[in-house]
Amino acid sequence: MLAPGTLVGPDITWEPVDGSSARTRFTHRGHTITATLFFDTHGRLVNFESDDRARSLPDGSFTKLRFSTPVRDYRDFGPLHLAGYGEARWRLPEGEFTYGEFTMMDVVTNVRSTMTGRRGASEGTIPASR
Repeated sequence: MLAPGTLVGPDITWEPVDGSSARTRFTHRGHTITATLFFDTHGRLVNFESDDRARSLPDGSFTKLRFSTPVRDYRDFGPLHLAGYGEARWRLPEGEFTYGEFTMMDVVTNVRSTMTGRRGASEGTIPASR
């Protein structure tokens, strides 16, 4: 969601589903993850769904369940137009379970590493526009 540049490259394939969604496949070292990405009428990503994420069970085992990350409230963070709110959800047999809610308060780009002291071309906080 925050690194759209990772959605292009030789390890990612795209297949249109309809006018507002696409199926993607990411293959790395013999493992493939498939997801469906959903877009609004402005071409902004509004949801990501995958059946390739495992959820732990009380007995210590894992089961694959549908996982989604709906996002909304797009707004400007300096020159970037990003979703301001998102959720992490499991689709359980008894219904959807939201286990994470995220509100984007601020965006910082090219942050100086405290370990190396290095930074990118620009540094600083991009305040959210009101």
